[in-house]
Amino acid sequence: MKEKQNLHTHSLFCDGQDSIEDMIKEAIKQNFTSIGFSSHAYTAFPFDECGIKSKEDESVYLDTISSLKEKYKQEIKIYSGLELESRDAFSLSPKGPSSLDYSIGSVHYFWKDDKAWSVDYTPEVFLEAKEAFGSFRSLIESYWEEVIRFMNVSDYSILGHIDLVTKFVEKEGWEFESYSWYKDGA
Repeated sequence: MKEKQNLHTHSLFCDGQDSIEDMIKEAIKQNFTSIGFSSHAYTAFPFDECGIKSKEDESVYLDTISSLKEKYKQEIKIYSGLELESRDAFSLSPKGPSSLDYSIGSVHYFWKDDKAWSVDYTPEVFLEAKEAFGSFRSLIESYWEEVIRFMNVSDYSILGHIDLVTKFVEKEGWEFESYSWYKDGA
């Protein structure tokens, strides 16, 4: 039998739309052999609208997964994880809390000095960042540099969505994916 799993799963603890238990039940229904939860870790960023909102909520999140692991252990393998953010001090620690089974290292922001723009919030914010960097090329190359920097300072288990910069490409008609600098860099 072919194994089915998902390790990049968000819940109501961050920007997901379902409870952890509801997603476990659906994964079982869909014959998944395992599921891992990787809510966005708490950050101290005042502009972080997607992450777990406090260290206390993060503890509740991890405790919830732990109790559901036990409840469903005969039906599905459940993994606890967090999606770490590149510039957050917590994310720079090796892997997060010792209770994690894994961590995902992701870059969700364009950074210029101490200013940040969300990569995937809205096309308008993306274009604000492009203006600050001067071009799609310098913006995207700065994103790749941040991914590489994060890889060198954090010991996360899985690299998260390196292609996040393409989220609005089709809808907005942006064509940077067809340029040689993008193809060569990607």
